[in-house]
Amino acid sequence: MSASDYIFPMTLPGVGLRLSREPTTAVTVHESVGGREMRSTWQTQPKIRYRLSIDFLRNNSSFDELFQVVRFFTARFGMLDSFLIDDPVDNTVTDKLESNTSHGFGVGDGATLSFQLQRTLKSSVYDKSGGPWAFRTTGRVNCAPRSRDFEIAPWAKTNLGALTLCSAPDGSYTASRYTSSGTATIIATSFTRPASVARTFSIFARCAAGTTLKIGTTEATSDSFTLSSSWRRIHVAYTSAGSTNTLTIGAAASWATGVTIELFQAQDEDTPTPASALYTEPDATSGAAVALKAPKFWPTPGDGFEPVYELKTSMPVLIYKGASLQTYGSDYTFSAPGLVLFAVAPAASDLLSWSGSFYRRVRFATPGISAERIVEGMWRMGGIDLVSVIP
Repeated sequence: MSASDYIFPMTLPGVGLRLSREPTTAVTVHESVGGREMRSTWQTQPKIRYRLSIDFLRNNSSFDELFQVVRFFTARFGMLDSFLIDDPVDNTVTDKLESNTSHGFGVGDGATLSFQLQRTLKSSVYDKSGGPWAFRTTGRVNCAPRSRDFEIAPWAKTNLGALTLCSAPDGSYTASRYTSSGTATIIATSFTRPASVARTFSIFARCAAGTTLKIGTTEATSDSFTLSSSWRRIHVAYTSAGSTNTLTIGAAASWATGVTIELFQAQDEDTPTPASALYTEPDATSGAAVALKAPKFWPTPGDGFEPVYELKTSMPVLIYKGASLQTYGSDYTFSAPGLVLFAVAPAASDLLSWSGSFYRRVRFATPGISAERIVEGMWRMGGIDLVSVIP
């Protein structure tokens, strides 16, 4: 199959004043008698069909727009050859998720050298908890031990009755419900956090309207929050002193005997504001902190990403390994369209990110095009259909 690097003349005055863009997928659906479905596809990314309006093309001694288009189509031999277009509404990776200006495209494992560039199909990709998958040039770690299990050390309870599980904000049945028998607290001690780092301790909580809950840390940073019957995520920001640390979830003066409170997901992280995504829990056996759940990336269908192949060489392409900007030629090269080959394998949990611009590779969707003369020296084609090509 031919694959040229010629660019369709989208900038002609009469071309692309109206543009339709239709993502298409090839999915087979098998339905049983009972109504259950089995869905499958051979594709790992959508294809896109474009229709370019061509309202007018001039053809006179001063302008040859008609023949520019006709010659381009003829040189491609219709549907045989593929070429590039500059999609005016989707041609740049400039996502600013998590305050970064680069876009994630993979996570290192200490061995893999090659990673395909990609872009998101929407501004944020959400999981069932309602929080977007975060892309950061540095990974986060939840240092809160046993982040959903307040029954096991190093957590200790005071004046709280037996645990009852209840529905959590992420849809699971893993939230903790307690009833107080006095001034109640839940305290976690003897776990390590990096020193002199801006951090946030957060937790989801709900209770009867007007109930006050106080949370705090070793560094004597604490605050009181008024709760209601709806889940609320409360947090305190602080600077870690390191060494032995304590997290406290406790009652304020208004927390009376017999008050029932529900808690979920203690989260202590290296950021002055809590991340929207919920992290995986600390190790169930040791209680040691573990890294946040890894961002999802193509090629899993449905994860909201697609690969980028055709980069604009006229625009700067910036590649990051963790927080470090990489140098083309020494740190990485491109071994195939959009395929980054690192000289040294990114370390485990290194988030890889990039910024830059790209073209779409397409072909003509029909074997011919026709033009109608409107007036002397002015022609109309109506529209041209294109379909994206997967290399």
